[in-house]
Amino acid sequence: MTNGLRRIAGIGVTAAALALECWLTFGAPHGWAGTMALLRGALHLVGVVAIGGGARLIFWEPGGGSTGEAVGERT
Repeated sequence: MTNGLRRIAGIGVTAAALALECWLTFGAPHGWAGTMALLRGALHLVGVVAIGGGARLIFWEPGGGSTGEAVGERT
């Protein structure tokens, strides 16, 4: 996957997750009880994870992250 395509996909995932989070926060019925309240909490977690995944797609660097190097200290 090229960097441009990866970044476009990351922007799309992040935008969709932000739309989900906005709907859950402002538009979803707040009177949900029981199982629906658990579903709403699970959807919030999915939205947060999707935002993190979209950020990883946007700012992805091959081979980085597991070496413990600080950002910008490449040789």
